[in-house]
Amino acid sequence: MKAIVTTFLLLILCLSQSTASVFRVELDGTGDFTNIQPAVDASASGDTVMIGPGRWDTLFEYQAQGWLDSVIVAVDDKDLTLIGSGPGETIIGLTELPPTGNPGPIGIMVGSDINLIVKDLTIENMRAGLYFWGAELQVKNVHLKRNWMGVLPWAIHGSTFQNCLFENEDYGMFVGSRATGLIVRDCVFSELTSLHISIQAVENVLIEGCEFTGGSGSVQFDFGSRGVIKDCIDYDWHRTQFLCLSGSEMSLFNNRHFSGEAHLQSGPGSLIAGSNNQFLELDEDDGIYTLYTIGGILDLHESHIFKSHAEYTVFNMTLNLPDIRYQHMENNYWGTAELDSIEAWIWNEDDDPDLNVKTYLEPFYDHPIPNKKSSMGKMKSLFR
Repeated sequence: MKAIVTTFLLLILCLSQSTASVFRVELDGTGDFTNIQPAVDASASGDTVMIGPGRWDTLFEYQAQGWLDSVIVAVDDKDLTLIGSGPGETIIGLTELPPTGNPGPIGIMVGSDINLIVKDLTIENMRAGLYFWGAELQVKNVHLKRNWMGVLPWAIHGSTFQNCLFENEDYGMFVGSRATGLIVRDCVFSELTSLHISIQAVENVLIEGCEFTGGSGSVQFDFGSRGVIKDCIDYDWHRTQFLCLSGSEMSLFNNRHFSGEAHLQSGPGSLIAGSNNQFLELDEDDGIYTLYTIGGILDLHESHIFKSHAEYTVFNMTLNLPDIRYQHMENNYWGTAELDSIEAWIWNEDDDPDLNVKTYLEPFYDHPIPNKKSSMGKMKSLFR
């Protein structure tokens, strides 16, 4: 009887898989459709739309969640997979960047609780490259280029981004409280004027193996966000790299930081903890503090924490908070074997009693600690 039931279930699975269709979209008319949206409209849940080379820039008006926007691709009420011919080959977007501000245009829009997979294409010159108000989102090998906002993945079952390149004008990724999780793995974020990743009130965040360069900030956790950042590298910065604000918790492991005016900033009620990180050179002209706290807590160990061109290695801003805060910074290498020098580079209650901050430094290393090195440029060659 058990064997019969198993066979029946396998038969149902095979039948369900065999009913999924693949639609080809080609500009030259050799596919099933000559534009993407008619192929999406003709698809059923579980189908795949293969998008050929060329620029796809036909806009139409789409209404979802009570607002109207101009979009190029809209997916609604069906699980779908969109696969291009490769970044730089399949391009969804306009030839020039539109003025900033609402409404539209949007490259790919989802306004209902569906699952979407997007692979192997470029989205460029849009107000938002990909706006996802759905269930689960998977994005792989996608180039988000010259959009005002790269992606807004408000997914109730989480989002995953892998091997993507973000080169946008304002935010690379903005994730809000509707989202239940986020994984960003082996991605490159480059040349932004604002934040690469902004996360607000989202837990279960993992950012791993990514590179951040240029712009005003790499990752910001806000409003109680929680997550892990590991094996990442930051360089060529203008301002602060990682920011943990408003009761958020950021765990850092084996990251490397270069340049900028500060490597870390923690805000009121927030915690930055971790080990095996390297906080190295700051900008000679712009460097202020290596680690900067405004009512936050630092708990960092087995790391290199260098003063470089900063005024202070750790600076605690006065907030006159009533409760004492304890910062655990034992077992780090500060670039010197002199305790007096290390203490002089840390601004805490020894310098201002109103700070109510106690920093624990000992024991500390008097020599560099072996660290696993992350590689620069490992992803960029994929998009050249």
